[in-house]
Amino acid sequence: MGWLAFIFIMIVVCNLISLKCIECGNMTGLATEFIVLISIIIILYFKKWNLRKVDDWKMAKDYSRIKKLSEHELNHSFLAESLLVPNCNKTDCNRLTMFISELAQAVALNEADIPLVQSGFEAQVGEYTIDGYKKLEGNYTVLAKIPKNKMNYLLLVRNDETGIVSAIKRTECCHFTEHYGCKYNNEVIDNKYPGDKINNEILYRSNSYDNDGNFMYGRNMKTCYMTYKNLTYEDPIVISESAAKKLSYSNVYKVKISVNDNDLLLNLYGGETDEEDDLFTTKETYKSFPDVGEYVNDSGILAVRRRISYNKMLKNLKNEKLKEIEPDDTSFYIHGQVVDINVYSNMTEELLATQRYNNQIYDLVVEDHKYRKGIVTKVEEYRKLYGDESIHPELIALYNQCKQLLENDDKKDDSKRNMWVYESNEFKGYILEFTILEYFPLTVGSKLANRYGKLI
Repeated sequence: MGWLAFIFIMIVVCNLISLKCIECGNMTGLATEFIVLISIIIILYFKKWNLRKVDDWKMAKDYSRIKKLSEHELNHSFLAESLLVPNCNKTDCNRLTMFISELAQAVALNEADIPLVQSGFEAQVGEYTIDGYKKLEGNYTVLAKIPKNKMNYLLLVRNDETGIVSAIKRTECCHFTEHYGCKYNNEVIDNKYPGDKINNEILYRSNSYDNDGNFMYGRNMKTCYMTYKNLTYEDPIVISESAAKKLSYSNVYKVKISVNDNDLLLNLYGGETDEEDDLFTTKETYKSFPDVGEYVNDSGILAVRRRISYNKMLKNLKNEKLKEIEPDDTSFYIHGQVVDINVYSNMTEELLATQRYNNQIYDLVVEDHKYRKGIVTKVEEYRKLYGDESIHPELIALYNQCKQLLENDDKKDDSKRNMWVYESNEFKGYILEFTILEYFPLTVGSKLANRYGKLI
């Protein structure tokens, strides 16, 4: 508005001068005044345009503002994809557009390299990643480790300057969507114990980031344009076995298995059959699925669910039959390593403990109970020691959730207990949620591209 007011005042002044010149009959002065007016307008226009360009530049450099934007706005205002291309201003626009679309579809490699020719924006792109790595800015002291299972735990840390106690979840991988995800490098966080110090360190990271947080999305490889056994016509490329391993990646799956109170999971991973063949009296180890840290068997069957039929109970519940898959059974197929299991059970611990075919579920429920109890105990300890205001809000939210679940588990009467709900329906039994990590080398049909949008 200030510039508009200035222009308006200048126009009024020039009009007054024009009237004076007309009265005096001085046409030369009138023409001069007209030229001066046009010059002022042109100067102000370009001055305004230059200031706007400077403001836009300052806005682009204002990373604190960019950091507050939503994920959608951040992706389009920061232009991360094009910033990763060296000599972006000298690259063909069509090729650059291809690179942007291809990078959005790229998978996270198990191991990536720092580009030999960098664009200079790898650190900035890495800085605003969402799930790429976890870095603690400042000085912290490790207070406790609360284990959930073999591959997951909660790390409690305290900021030495602010005194705020916060929590960091250690996981083996991160699930994005569908079967896409990335495996984490947890070497740093796994070597932190109560009493240790953390000084501006990256605790865990995807291998798409180096120890300094620079974004990496490919491998530096030697290539050669040549014909090879008539296999390189059009788009195909021939790669070595070592190159295929270098370009390996991992998929992350979320598999849910619902088991009603009239269902059971078969004994696919259990020990040898005993002499006794009664489901309720045998001493055989009953195991329906891999535990955390174990791999799915070669058949690719994670678990099999059987509906209990009272007409066939005597036959289908024999030990040898609980190891055989019937046509009416439901099999869950997947390959890879089980890295986490969440259980949502509407059955009491007492009931699960009496059912031999649910002994794994009982162990998971007890494990979760200890995990939540450990969180509640530690948070209450630190609230008394450091004060309520010293607990991070996210940790308070986790504490409240765990406390409510513990109180609910202690209720023996089902009518007074809060039940889990799935897809708006209360269910009887339990639901298992598996996180599966599967390794993939480069295979025939995989798509490769270089940094300038050209298919290889």
